Formats: sequence, C-alpha cells, structure tokens
Amino acid sequence: MLYNQSNAIKSLTISLGYCYILNDSMKKIRDMRSLIIGHPTDTTIRETKQKCSNVINRWDMQLAKFQLIKRTSNKAGSQYENIEMFNLIQQHNSIINTYLKDLIRQIEDERMNEAKEYLKERLSQFFPDDIDYGCGVIFTAIHERRDFAREPFDLIEFKTCIIKLQESLKRKKMFSSDWTEDTNRIIYALDELIKYFSNPLNQGKNKDYAHIFAYFIQAEMNSLKETAYDIDEENEEMAESK
Repeated sequence: MLYNQSNAIKSLTISLGYCYILNDSMKKIRDMRSLIIGHPTDTTIRETKQKCSNVINRWDMQLAKFQLIKRTSNKAGSQYENIEMFNLIQQHNSIINTYLKDLIRQIEDERMNEAKEYLKERLSQFFPDDIDYGCGVIFTAIHERRDFAREPFDLIEFKTCIIKLQESLKRKKMFSSDWTEDTNRIIYALDELIKYFSNPLNQGKNKDYAHIFAYFIQAEMNSLKETAYDIDEENEEMAESK
C-alpha cells in the first residue's frame, strides 16, 4: 500500500500534465518500506549509500509495531529501530491527502484561468438574436419563390455566424468532432438553400427539399445556441468560484 498509493499519485499527477516532486517525508516512508520488505541482504541506505542487511526481530514483534535490525557492511554493529505501523500509515496518508489537495487546487486554478480567458469571447455571441424570425423569413421566401440575387434574406448572416463560431472554437481548442459535424452540416444546408434561391428555374421542383433544409437549419442552430449558452454559464460560474 505504501508504494502503490504514492506511485498512483505520481502517475495521476504526470498524466494530468503537472510536475510531481517526491518530498523528503515520502522518501523516508518509501525507504522504510524497502527496508522492511525489500531484499534482506542487499539494501542501500539512501543517506549514507551503505549496503545493509535487515531483519525484523520476531521476538519483539507486535500487532502494530516491531523492531527492525540493520547491519551495515562496514561491520560497525547493528542498528535497532522501533517501527510503529499505525504512525507510519497515518503519516503516509497525511502526505497523500496533501498531495491530492494540492493537485486539486492546481486543476481548479487552471480551470478558473481558462474560464476567465474563455469569457473574453463567449460562444453565444456568434448566434443571431432571433433565429426563429430569420428562419421565418426564409420559409416565406421559399413559399413565394423569391430571387436570392435580389434579396439575400438571412442565409449569408447565418453562414457568417457559423463560420465565426468555428473559428472561435478553434482558437479555444474546443473544436471537437461533434462541433465539427454539427457546424459543417449547418453550413452544407445553408449552401444548398443559397443554390436554391440562386436558381429560380429549379425552385418549383426543389421546394420540398428547401423546406427540409430550412427546418434543419432552424432546429440545429437553436440547439447549438442553447449549448453555447450552457457553456457560457458554466464558465461564468467557474470564473466566479473564487
């Protein structure tokens, strides 16, 4: 346990990208563990670099403590050390708790700084104020078969918003596969509607497809806008947490 838990803390810290430093108290505990259950005749004492052999005095062994006998290679005599396991474990757990609290503090501080930086450019700001109204204009245009060249409606505005959203996500390193797929599908649907309105001769036979694209754009943009507001709110709470 004394080795496994400290090794786990080291692995966790490094995997999260933080620096791991083994403090002196933990070194002593790990050394003690090596002396107790390590090689009985070939152990190196960290401080003196001397080889020693270690024996537990079984005549003095109790449930919670025992006596460790160390004999060095220079024949300077035996050293006796009384080991109290409860105290050793308590000290070990205290160090582990300190490591974990410090790690959590580092993560929280980093997340708070990221949130403050994020709020300089909120995702929700890239969406039109009234998506439903804009889509209503598009539905009316489809029904009346208007000419896109004369009246661009809200399609260009919508596409510009989504492109700016993609650029912001990339700057924030938040451009996941889900965001990529969702925003690219919206851009595809917008491009198809732009083609539809740019060719009045084909509007009659493609009207049903235009309605499908318009409904898709309305649903997807509203959904992404709601997600963006949720992310903004989460970062606001994180930035104000301390």
